[in-house]
Amino acid sequence: MVKRLHYGKGSLFQKSRKNPRTGKREYYGSFFIKYMTEPGKYAMKNLNTTDRNTAETLYSEWITQRAHGDDAIVDGDKPVKDFMLSWLARREEEQRTRHNIKAGTVNRYRNIITPFVGYLDERGLATVSMRNFKSSHLSSYLTYRVNQTRFHGQSDVKLTESGVNKEYKIIRSIFAKAFKKRIIPLDITEEVIPFRLEIQQKKLPTLDEMLEVMRCIAEPEVRDFFKVGLLTGERSAEITHMKWENIDFAKEAIS
Repeated sequence: MVKRLHYGKGSLFQKSRKNPRTGKREYYGSFFIKYMTEPGKYAMKNLNTTDRNTAETLYSEWITQRAHGDDAIVDGDKPVKDFMLSWLARREEEQRTRHNIKAGTVNRYRNIITPFVGYLDERGLATVSMRNFKSSHLSSYLTYRVNQTRFHGQSDVKLTESGVNKEYKIIRSIFAKAFKKRIIPLDITEEVIPFRLEIQQKKLPTLDEMLEVMRCIAEPEVRDFFKVGLLTGERSAEITHMKWENIDFAKEAIS
């Protein structure tokens, strides 16, 4: 047996026989699918291939049509651009109606899907169907995102490899779920390797740098600011936004 799914949906087998000399089962010949047509009754579908990879591909296509019907077939034939936009539309609908997704999360999804769709349009890949989308296309997109420049106001900041890897996690999850739902026959994300991140060594401050920091802390303009931060552990934004009503002098507490 090569693979078994849930009961009744069909399992992939290869013709076999028991060797009388060794007592072990030997596999040979073509692959076939055995599935249940009704309780207690089974049928077989011959795939007419002796190659394991080809058999698993044909099996994935067959199980797509049987288990998910027309929806999986339509989504598999849908262009990648339309599929990604429809995926984003479903997340937005869930946020509006079911409120099981935060609005900030949907905005993050939108910021990831939008450049991906723009890349598809630019490279002429928008019309490629989900079934025909390749792992090489995803690898090229990762390189494209690293080399791309985002504009923030007057300055431009390059995306880091870490940021690209975080974006890719979302895109990878979309294709992985499409594979689990048998919309696409293969999980193309397994062949894509995220960028390796260089481990930056921590640089300890020198004695002169520490003395310069201590000199700045001693200045009257910032002395109290640093004193509150060191004694309370508050962030700089919390200190700068603090108001008198946040301080309880009687209990010696800060809210």
